[in-house]
Amino acid sequence: MAATLFAGLATAFTRGLSIDLVAFKIPSPMAANRALARPAKEIHELLSYALMALVGVHILAAFWHERVLRDGTLQRMLSPRSQAAINN
Repeated sequence: MAATLFAGLATAFTRGLSIDLVAFKIPSPMAANRALARPAKEIHELLSYALMALVGVHILAAFWHERVLRDGTLQRMLSPRSQAAINN
């Protein structure tokens, strides 16, 4: 996740864009550079797709444990308070 974030920042900065946050603005530390912006964008996209795939596999694994293996993995992951709410 952090690599995706930093690749996105690198993409914005190599395009000469600033980052607007709620309370303040981070100006680009460099001038726009198309030669660096394209690879930074491609790396950011690849990392984003990899992260989405990882989330998808994680969700599928959770369903596998819950519905096929029925080993109580999801139940063990819940806090005791959440378990009490579900069981009542």
